Amino acid sequence: MTGRRQLLSFLIVAFLALAMPAAHAQQQAEQTAPAAASASNDDDNAVIGTVMEVQGTAIIQDAQGGAGHTATVDGEVHMNDVVTTGAASHIFIQLIDDTEWSLDENSRFKVDEYVFDPDDGSQNKARYSVLQGAFNYVSGLVAHGRADPDVKIATPVGSIGIRGTDFWGGEIDGQYGVLVNEGKVDVQTQGGSTTVGKGLGTFISGPRGKPSAARAWSQKRLSKIRKLVELKRQPRIQKRIQKHHDRQMQMRRNFKRNMQRRRERQKMQGGKPGQRGEQRQEQRQNQRQERRQDGKFRQRNGGNDRRDWRENKLGQRRNEDRRDRRENRLEERKDDSRRDWRGENNNEGFGQRRKENRRNWQENRSERRMNQNRRDWRKDRAGKDGYGKDDREDEKDDRKDIQPQGKSRTEKPAGGNGGTRRAPLLRKKR
Repeated sequence: MTGRRQLLSFLIVAFLALAMPAAHAQQQAEQTAPAAASASNDDDNAVIGTVMEVQGTAIIQDAQGGAGHTATVDGEVHMNDVVTTGAASHIFIQLIDDTEWSLDENSRFKVDEYVFDPDDGSQNKARYSVLQGAFNYVSGLVAHGRADPDVKIATPVGSIGIRGTDFWGGEIDGQYGVLVNEGKVDVQTQGGSTTVGKGLGTFISGPRGKPSAARAWSQKRLSKIRKLVELKRQPRIQKRIQKHHDRQMQMRRNFKRNMQRRRERQKMQGGKPGQRGEQRQEQRQNQRQERRQDGKFRQRNGGNDRRDWRENKLGQRRNEDRRDRRENRLEERKDDSRRDWRGENNNEGFGQRRKENRRNWQENRSERRMNQNRRDWRKDRAGKDGYGKDDREDEKDDRKDIQPQGKSRTEKPAGGNGGTRRAPLLRKKR
C-alpha cells in the first residue's frame, strides 16, 4: 500500500509540473493579445484634437460606428471620429497642430487622415470631410509646414485645397458658397475648378456645376455668414486655449510617439502591408460620399441631372450630324473639282481644252500641207522638177485658144509711143 501511495504522489507531482508552465504561457498570451490590439487601436484612433466649446448639443461617434457620446468641453477627438451638431448648436474644435474648426448647426464633420510631425513638416498631411452643414476653418501647422500643403476638405459639392487659409464654407441663399478671409483656396468640382483669394467668394450649384468666378460679396451676405458661425463667449474660449497649451504640447508628443511606433511596426513587418487596405477603404468612403452627394443633389434639383444628360446627348448628336454634313459637302466639292479637272462635265475642263488643242493641231497640220503643195506647185511653175520650155510653150498656146475676141494682146494702144505693151496673161484655173 505504501508503494502505491508513493507512486500516485509522484504521478500527481509530475502532472502539476507539466501543467503549470502551459497555463502560465496561456495567461501571458491572453495578456499580450489585448495589449497588441489596444496598441493598434491607439495608433489608428489616436487623439488628434480637443473640444474647446459646445453651444447646444453635439454627438461624437467613434470609427466603429457605435452609439456615440455627447461632446463636452475638454473632450478628446480621435482619428475617424464623426462629430454631429444638433439644431441651433455650435461646436469649436482645436486639433493638436492648432487647426481650428467651427461647425454650425446640423453639421457632420470627420477627420479621414491626419499626419503631423511638429519637428519635420515634409510629411504633414490632412484629409477632412464636412458631410453636411456650414463651417469655418483656420489652418494650423499642418498647412504651414510645407510650401505646397497637402490638406484637402471634401464637401457635398467638391473638394477644397488649402493654402494656409482662414475661410468659410456652407449653403447660403440656396447655393453652396466658399468665402476666403485669409490666404487662398482651390475649389474643384466635377464641372471645373477655380482659385479664390483673400476677401473673395465663389458659388457652386452642385457636384457637376462649375464654380463661379471669384468676386467680392455684399455686406449683407457677409453679416449673415458671421451670424452663422459666430460663437458666444469668445474671450472665455481664448483663455481656455491658452490654458490648454501644455496639454496641447503633450498630445503632440504622444501623437508623434504613436506615429513612430506605427512606422517601426510596419518596417518590421516588411513595408506597409496595410497600405492597400487603407487605400481601398479610403476609395470606398469617397465613392459612398459621392453617391450620397449625387443622390441629395438629384433629390434637391428634381431630376435635373437626367434632363441635363439628355440635353447633352442630344447636343452631341447634333454636333456629330453637323460634322458629317460638313465632311460630305467637302467630299462633294473635292469630287466636283476632280471631275472638272478631268473634263467629265464638258465645261472649261482639261478634257475640253485637250480636244480643242487637238483640233488646232490638226488644222495647223492641214495648213502646213496646203502651203507645201503651193510651194511645190510654184516650183513646178518655175521650171523645176522636169517642167521645161516645151511645157511653157504649150501653156501659152492654151491661153491663146481661150483668149476672148477683140483686141490683140500685142496691139499698140492709142496715143502711145509706138511701143507695144503685152497684155496680162490669164491664169488658168486648176
